[in-house]
Amino acid sequence: MYPFVPGSLYTASLYFFCQPDSYSDDYMRNTIQENYSLNITNQSRFLILPFGVDENLRWLNLSFIISATFLIFVHYIIIVFCGVKIYRYIKKELGKFSAKNMQLQQQFFCALVIQKKFSSVFATNHSSVSHSNGGVEMVGHVPVVL
Repeated sequence: MYPFVPGSLYTASLYFFCQPDSYSDDYMRNTIQENYSLNITNQSRFLILPFGVDENLRWLNLSFIISATFLIFVHYIIIVFCGVKIYRYIKKELGKFSAKNMQLQQQFFCALVIQKKFSSVFATNHSSVSHSNGGVEMVGHVPVVL
């Protein structure tokens, strides 16, 4: 049940805050036409452009970014909370283990923390993604704006 609530909130905010409009279509029309020979108005699309003409804020798209950031933040709070609870429980239970087993458990815990940290950084860091083709990649037959 837990994955469906934030997934539904994310999907709803994407749907309501990132509807296509004339500015977003004009912004991406040439890129889609040049790279994929497709008419953008015939494609399913959700474009996230927080700034408009003259660097004015586009509040609906900015609202999506804020809501998505909030959802990610809540997930990390839950991860940290559960991690601390597990750490405290393991620390309490380690007294029952031998010295070798205790050292092995601590190594496992550190490896899991490091693994989670690196996967989180690379999954959420968009600067690690190549922005070739004007930030547009093909997923199947659908162009996706990065």
